[in-house]
Amino acid sequence: MAKRRYPGVSPFKRDQQNLFFGRNQDIKRLYDLILLRDQVLLYSKSGIGKTSLLNAGVIPKFESDFKVINIRFFAYDEKTKVSPLESVVRELKEISEGNSDNSNHLDAIVQDNDDLKTLWYHFKKHQLSTSENCKYILVFDQFEELFSYPKEAVEKFKVQLYELLRLDIPDNLINAFSELDDDAFMDALFEKINIKTVFAIRSDRLSKLNQLTDKFPGIQETYYELKPLSVQQAKSAIIDPASEKGRFTTRAFQFEEDA
Repeated sequence: MAKRRYPGVSPFKRDQQNLFFGRNQDIKRLYDLILLRDQVLLYSKSGIGKTSLLNAGVIPKFESDFKVINIRFFAYDEKTKVSPLESVVRELKEISEGNSDNSNHLDAIVQDNDDLKTLWYHFKKHQLSTSENCKYILVFDQFEELFSYPKEAVEKFKVQLYELLRLDIPDNLINAFSELDDDAFMDALFEKINIKTVFAIRSDRLSKLNQLTDKFPGIQETYYELKPLSVQQAKSAIIDPASEKGRFTTRAFQFEEDA
């Protein structure tokens, strides 16, 4: 299907990376920062292009070496009632693979106890189901929308994200595993979940992050501020897609100097 050279006001998507011009320096700097740090905060004024930078710039560069789980939060909707935790689990299941004996073993222990099916459980189950050494990147886009949810949902998300990122095994699951007599399985359970996080948020909502600092005191410590396009960057973003080769709704063209 032919594509448009200019997506309009919508953010760029993963399959439009060949049309995403003007942000090369930002892509490189943010990519390098995420490689160096386990937790990065990306912020800017609304509409500057955080989503486009992630979708068409940074995320594709990680996909060969990492399992990227890209979650875009939306404002709380009382009708749909999809919690922040459910949003993460749904995206993780999109990349899930077949069960292994170890992941089945985990399910046999947890059984139907929903209180034990935390974020840590879902990521550990995915880790156990793969033969490769998985590395994950959790990308939270429009992270400010988390705080539009009821206080209980925000608290539950915060606690489970903390367990996933900071604990070898959550306390409530340690009790469930305490009587296991399977050293190999226990070694697998204690194997670190290698995971990075990127939080993208509007700069005028940065103060909302104070609600998370009891579990993530350094959430604003490593950050990248995305600034508006310079004149030269804007020219590249406008002019370069016109000459890009490929299957588009219009033929390649050039702008006249007056335009």
